[in-house]
Amino acid sequence: MSYQTLSELCKALLWSRIDHERGERADAYRASDAELEMAESSVGARFPDDYRWFMKHYGMRGLEDPRVNLSIRGYSLSFLGMFSPVDIAAINSQKWSSCDLLGRSIIPSWMLPVADSLSGDALLLDLSAAGYGSVWMRHSLLPPMKWRSDNAELVPIADSFTELIAIIVAQPQMGNSGFNQDEALPL
Repeated sequence: MSYQTLSELCKALLWSRIDHERGERADAYRASDAELEMAESSVGARFPDDYRWFMKHYGMRGLEDPRVNLSIRGYSLSFLGMFSPVDIAAINSQKWSSCDLLGRSIIPSWMLPVADSLSGDALLLDLSAAGYGSVWMRHSLLPPMKWRSDNAELVPIADSFTELIAIIVAQPQMGNSGFNQDEALPL
């Protein structure tokens, strides 16, 4: 896989159109600096720069690229139609990492759920010092537990958010679906 910037990688993906004729605006999908800072404050950690950039430029815009229908280490990412808004990611992080009476939680306190499926699978962004910026998968069938710092119960997906996008882009093209590939969302 050749090195590309996150901007170049995002331009290579198929994104759902922004319907300007119906009054839809690109900034409705993006996170502002204030929203990012508020989310970071609520989880107690600064988000990795590549994830911050992505949320400021693409955010929760619909990902219509068929290459997202891939399996990494036996786990399907076909649920990845969009990434969670930063405020929802922060709320879910707090809710899912809250411990029950036995000290168990759905996710470790150092993880940010950046996307999730209806069945409960989740892509998690590691905010710990040891694995900062890496992306992990939590399977829906995994019960709440007392988490260890080695993330042994989770599945490693990518070393960074940029690498996750690069893995998707590196998948073979399935044909042109007619969606706008590179309608950038300027700041």
